[in-house]
Amino acid sequence: MPSQDGALSTVPAVMQMLGKWAWWLPAPLARKLPKVSIERPEHG
Repeated sequence: MPSQDGALSTVPAVMQMLGKWAWWLPAPLARKLPKVSIERPEHG
């Protein structure tokens, strides 16, 4: 069984090279996914 050590260093390296494009999501797919927030809403 192959070791996954290569993947543990390759994935972050590729994401670093891609920059903001590593987090790109097509608009049609983004519209279908639920909106999730990790911050509390501000109450005036």
